[in-house]
Amino acid sequence: MTVKLGIDHIDKAMPVFLNRRVGLITNSTGMNSNFESTVDVLYEKTNLVALFSPEHGIRGAVKAGDTVNGMIDEKTDLPIYSLYGKTKKPTAEMLANVDVVAFDIQDVGTRYYTYIYTMAYAMQSCKELGKTMVIFDRPNPIG
Repeated sequence: MTVKLGIDHIDKAMPVFLNRRVGLITNSTGMNSNFESTVDVLYEKTNLVALFSPEHGIRGAVKAGDTVNGMIDEKTDLPIYSLYGKTKKPTAEMLANVDVVAFDIQDVGTRYYTYIYTMAYAMQSCKELGKTMVIFDRPNPIG
């Protein structure tokens, strides 16, 4: 049986991204079934303009509980905005140059993990600011 992840369906979702500026909320778990980073996939196929980092950072290099500071992604030169620490919810300033927010993070299905709250806060911001949000869903690893 082949399992398809949400990002594997990017070609079907392309009408949402065409001619729009894209922001991506992800971390090292955001990848397609060929183990290609969602950052790299969207950078190649869309107008990806910003990255948003939850706990542990975009590449998973930050220790649990440590603050993720804003930086530039080494591979894409895109700005990375922290959604962990003081600022958990994307601000109007962070989303000023973004039309569509994409979300791709593997969660473990337990409520004490912060990723579900990162998604909920992003959904709130998108609603408040009139932005489109696309969630690249994936199977729950614990059923």
